Amino acid sequence: MADNEPDKGKKTTAQTLIFAAILLILSLQLYIITKPNPQPGISHGLETKIAPALPASPPHTAETHNAPAGDTEELPVGFTVGGRVTQMLFAEGASVRQGDILATLDKEPFEKALAGAKARLQEAQDQGSNLDNLPNPNFAAIEEARAQVEAAQHIYDVAHEELVKRRGLLVSGQLDNVYDNDVQNEHDAALDLQRAERKLIHEKKIGRQALEESGYAAAIRIARNHVSDAESDLADTELLAPGPGVILSRNAEIGDNVAPGATVYVLSVPANPLSQH
Repeated sequence: MADNEPDKGKKTTAQTLIFAAILLILSLQLYIITKPNPQPGISHGLETKIAPALPASPPHTAETHNAPAGDTEELPVGFTVGGRVTQMLFAEGASVRQGDILATLDKEPFEKALAGAKARLQEAQDQGSNLDNLPNPNFAAIEEARAQVEAAQHIYDVAHEELVKRRGLLVSGQLDNVYDNDVQNEHDAALDLQRAERKLIHEKKIGRQALEESGYAAAIRIARNHVSDAESDLADTELLAPGPGVILSRNAEIGDNVAPGATVYVLSVPANPLSQH
């Protein structure tokens, strides 16, 4: 009986090992069956699967707006001049109407620029740049034409006076008729006077054109253009809504210095029908 005890223990140990091996095999099979499929880009323990790169989206341009009428599109808006922001009048999500003032810049630098431009224009005019008070470059020709007008006027006056005198004598019976030569003389004198007057007008026009092309007129034109530009810049310190829409984002705040053309707001506006074709 004693010799059989070790054999019995060995047999029990072997059975235990076999049972454990069977359990291990069953566990591995269960793990393989129930193991979840890995998702791209998600890490499971030490194993990481890299998701494949997606193709880049097309740029957001007018050509990509193929939505039906009633859709909206994003519209960035900003000042055409640069400066310091003094007001941001709408918050994100607010609705705006066409012409609403969205934001403003500090007006003081632009008001000073306009005042300076106006002062330079006045200075140019005060320096004798008024064309009506300047000597005409065609002065000699004008004076000659004026003398011809005066001479033609005198000849006409004499011829006309002689004709009137003869007609008066005819009425009083002191003359039997008026000579054709007297009538012709008055007619010719009138034509000569008209030609002389037209020549005077022509010479003055030539002189005026020469004067307008001179530095005096150029200085006035330049100064006036500067005034116009300064007035436009001052008006552009107010950013107006180009149409009805909703504020999507504010890209500036009070006190910021913005450059010309920088986006201050992004609006959601009705899609342009032309961009749908």
